[in-house]
Amino acid sequence: MKQPLSQTNKMNYKTIVNQYLHSFNNTNSSRRTGFALWMDHLRNAKNTWLYSNKTDDLLYLKILCVKGGHQNRMQWTHVVLTIAALDTACLFDFTKTYKDFHDLYNQVSKATSNIPFARGILTRYDISLHIAILLNTPVYPDQVYLANHTRKSAQALKVYQYPYVPLNAFPKAFHVLSCMQLEDVLCVYYKVFLGINNNVKSITNASCIYKIRNKIILINLLNNAVKQMNTITTNKPKFVFDENYL
Repeated sequence: MKQPLSQTNKMNYKTIVNQYLHSFNNTNSSRRTGFALWMDHLRNAKNTWLYSNKTDDLLYLKILCVKGGHQNRMQWTHVVLTIAALDTACLFDFTKTYKDFHDLYNQVSKATSNIPFARGILTRYDISLHIAILLNTPVYPDQVYLANHTRKSAQALKVYQYPYVPLNAFPKAFHVLSCMQLEDVLCVYYKVFLGINNNVKSITNASCIYKIRNKIILINLLNNAVKQMNTITTNKPKFVFDENYL
């Protein structure tokens, strides 16, 4: 039976950190981490909207904030409801300022509290982080937010706090990372931390799921979902709540 990295390797953490940072900071897009590329894509999409001032470009930006990263499989009816809820709370106003990231996270949580798919820590964290990246005055996490795989990775590192953990609770080798980078590392190297794959060097350009899709296709899918919802006679659409996305 394979053992977690923390038990078998006496911490090959520097290798993980160095490999991750090399990929995160790589100027070659084919070798950058998915998360770094996604940050670039969000910022480029915002710049496109600021330049064009077109409604479709702003709508595309809102879609990216909600249906990015781990939320690729979110049903489009839920995407519509989430965007509407965030709009109502003025959370797509990128000129707003927040006390800190957790203030933004709490506001996103409150706005989406009635949308089952958007109640999970991971979904709220991703949406909050995407909005945070786009703010005129960005706010970034000052704690590591844990959910699902990242929580299991943290436990393999003997970090049992949940769901928000200070960076200094993790082994010292990880302290050169930002909190959002460490969250990505805990996801990217999940199988390594749990001992499913102990060959750290075999993982290159590792990343969680970040798919960049065509703007026109995404807007059409969103509009189709709106039309579908308008044909429903009841006030609320039927939800399919998947616990795996908590």
